[in-house]
Amino acid sequence: MTAQQDVVNHRTYRRPDRTTNTRYDDKDKLFALAVYAETGSLVTSSKRTGIPDTTIQSWVKNPENDAILEELRSALRHKIAFICAEGALLAAEQIVDRIKNGEDVIVNNEIQRLPVKAKDLGYLLGVMSDRHTMYTATGNAKNSKDALTNLATELVKKMRQITEPKVIEQQSDTRLT
Repeated sequence: MTAQQDVVNHRTYRRPDRTTNTRYDDKDKLFALAVYAETGSLVTSSKRTGIPDTTIQSWVKNPENDAILEELRSALRHKIAFICAEGALLAAEQIVDRIKNGEDVIVNNEIQRLPVKAKDLGYLLGVMSDRHTMYTATGNAKNSKDALTNLATELVKKMRQITEPKVIEQQSDTRLT
């Protein structure tokens, strides 16, 4: 065998774990798109699924898959929102427990509950009141957006009033002699 025969032609050689013209079923495609929707990475999606990144890229760029990707992203956002809400509820319960029962402090090698300091209570009151107002008064994103728009409009009006040049009437110089 000559040296030229031992050389592998890189143009025709394919790795054994990758085959050309492989057909992927809808389950494989959905899984790859789900990984892509979660990570935003073609490479990660390819590594997790074993599907070539070029194939996944063609699926991502295909306008027919836009609705699928948006649905997957929406489901991911809802899942994250649920986890955040659950965490917020647990944190709120812990805060209320600290307010009612005091803070855990080690005194003489024993855990004791000492009352929360007044400044910390004031801070907690402000934060929790703001959150309560935000969650109950706005209701939904549209109302929140409208409230912010109205606030911004009022702010612009006030800023214009402050910055507008004021015309001062000249008084005649009449002095009593």
